[in-house]
Amino acid sequence: MIEAAHVITERKRAFWTDQLNNEDQIAAYHRMGDEIWNQTAGRVGAGFVVPLWKADAIDEIATVSTEEAMDVARRLVRTEALFAGTSTGANVTAAIELGRRLGPDATIVTVMCDSGVKYLSTALYRDGLKAAREWSGSA
Repeated sequence: MIEAAHVITERKRAFWTDQLNNEDQIAAYHRMGDEIWNQTAGRVGAGFVVPLWKADAIDEIATVSTEEAMDVARRLVRTEALFAGTSTGANVTAAIELGRRLGPDATIVTVMCDSGVKYLSTALYRDGLKAAREWSGSA
């Protein structure tokens, strides 16, 4: 997918932010972190892992299978009308598991870090998109 982003950037004369390696992302991360901290009265756990992560800033890393992440992303579309991607599905899966472990008094925060738009032609939404086109008569 990263190679595709490079190709698109060159062909369309576009700008690719490279969000996982861009040092400028840290400023937005800190502002968002402050907002979450204030809204939850400081009850915030570990964040998500990117190449810029600092090992001493996290408590644990949750492992989520791709299939689990995709299932939850699809469920978010069906039940919450949130058009999520696989990374968001993984974040929500980990948050649900953490909530089960910590109990009903815990405050769990996660980030919806991608949308489903770039996944329309992938296994995540391909079948659903095909079904929607057939239903609407535009197949």
